[in-house]
Amino acid sequence: SNDALIADLEAWRLAPTLDHALSAAHAALPAAAASYPPEVARDLDVYLTVARSLLANTAVRSRLGTDAEAAALVAKANAASEFIPVELFGRTRMVDFSQYTPRGHYASRPSLEPYFRSAMWLSRLEFNLVSRSSRSSAPGFSPDPSETPREAVVAVALSDLLDRAGVAGD
Repeated sequence: SNDALIADLEAWRLAPTLDHALSAAHAALPAAAASYPPEVARDLDVYLTVARSLLANTAVRSRLGTDAEAAALVAKANAASEFIPVELFGRTRMVDFSQYTPRGHYASRPSLEPYFRSAMWLSRLEFNLVSRSSRSSAPGFSPDPSETPREAVVAVALSDLLDRAGVAGD
């Protein structure tokens, strides 16, 4: 019964709240982009376009011309079959797209599959703020300890963008 309650909460409250927050942040991006380095603004556009496209279960237009890059990532997430290197946030990182296969109540409630994939994108794609010490985010057999300042700037810019859009609480 708890699983059914959680599924209902996700369908009625969490998915619409997530959609609102992502849409508002994405709409605020063009005006805020001038405050960010160009590559950071593009990173945010890819990040938000992918999340929104997965949630909508259809292509959502990017705000800064990153449609092709976002579409390729959405296709990989929807295919849900590979653990592959992906160029994102200015570096190559490993992304386990097999984790995007709906399971549990998401598999039995197809209407929640888009929410599941979007939530996976937002929760499993980490912003390494100090260094890449996680093997999952570095190609090869050993971690790359070099600093990742662009990711830190993207994380700060994302927080700023959510504030500007008035959806940080969501």
